[in-house]
Amino acid sequence: MTQESESQTSVHPIARLLSIALGVGVGWYSGMALIIPAAIGILAVLVLSKALPSRHLFNVVGGVTIGHIGWMVIGASLTGNWGVIIDALLLGGLVCWLLARPGLTVVVLLCGAELVEITYCALRMISAEVGTTEHKALVVHLVLYAIAFCFLILGYIGHRRAKASERQLFTE
Repeated sequence: MTQESESQTSVHPIARLLSIALGVGVGWYSGMALIIPAAIGILAVLVLSKALPSRHLFNVVGGVTIGHIGWMVIGASLTGNWGVIIDALLLGGLVCWLLARPGLTVVVLLCGAELVEITYCALRMISAEVGTTEHKALVVHLVLYAIAFCFLILGYIGHRRAKASERQLFTE
């Protein structure tokens, strides 16, 4: 890895600590609700990183979303709440587009979808009693949507920088 690419992929130590604290906190509160999307998501990130090494931050968006979709499908099959499949198909389609052809249009659409989902989950959390299975699941949903949203923004910034560097190489 070159020094330039290391600086683009490095994470500030405070951000790492906050991420760890958030993960431990959500895991402690939500318990098993986080295990399934985390396991599927980690596996997906590993596979995507091998298949698409140049899209490292977008691979995190893909992995988080794939884990989230897997969890939604498992939850729907256990509860019979198949309404979440519409969300899963929409997010899955947008993530496929993002990984195949990253660009501003798909990032804006995916950010919009994530913000709608974040708003919906936050509004539902207001009426859910703290400590219930519903509240714990909504916390996990909210965190997964927020992680994907943040990595979309970071990934797009990195993507633009890489494109600018490519153009600069061709003009020199």
